[in-house]
Amino acid sequence: MQFKTGSLLLVLLATLALAGCAKPDDDRTGKESGSAEQSTPSSSRAEAEANNPDLPYKLINPAGGTEQPEVVEFFSFTCPHCRAMEGFLADWLPKKPANVQFRRMHVVGMFGEQGDLLAKAFYTAEVLGIEAKIHQPFFDLIHLERKMPKNEQEVAAYFANFGVSADTVLSTMNSFPVSMKMGQAKQAVAKYKLTGVPGFIINDKYFTDGSTAKSAEALDKVLTELPLR
Repeated sequence: MQFKTGSLLLVLLATLALAGCAKPDDDRTGKESGSAEQSTPSSSRAEAEANNPDLPYKLINPAGGTEQPEVVEFFSFTCPHCRAMEGFLADWLPKKPANVQFRRMHVVGMFGEQGDLLAKAFYTAEVLGIEAKIHQPFFDLIHLERKMPKNEQEVAAYFANFGVSADTVLSTMNSFPVSMKMGQAKQAVAKYKLTGVPGFIINDKYFTDGSTAKSAEALDKVLTELPLR
């Protein structure tokens, strides 16, 4: 299912209306209101950002940093709001700044055994180099066709439709590279105190999602401009 630009706000509003799976943990940031001027020293600005509930993003506590501008989407194939967010991303990705890297991480440890099976499927597809091919079809399989894979064998059988043998998929699912990616994802969920999806981490320093940004336009602006700060 494709979402056109004109429907982006409706998509995001639908996400917000059902944002129980996307609400961030307030412990990640400060809680009292404040404001920041453009000329504010960096340390004071950071404090103001941490304490301003009206901003369309939140400062991660403790804030980190990256060598290159980066946006990371945390998502789950189990989440219908994550599938809805794909419409926004389809519009944003072609126009994002060229030097801003974008990548996805499937959360681990948030949605039980079923969620972790789908996370394993995602990281298997990454290792096999077929993630771009399976990403939207796998979402559609789960949410439109209502065919949730129940085990690794069913995942392997589906992925075999994309040019990789089921045996290769199964062996890759239980390989060290996939296990390492699963561990990194679980650590990231704990590090950022994530309590739901979809959400975005920018430069290891900022967090935003649909309910924080409050509009498609604001989310677009945050993801486009904040990585370059």
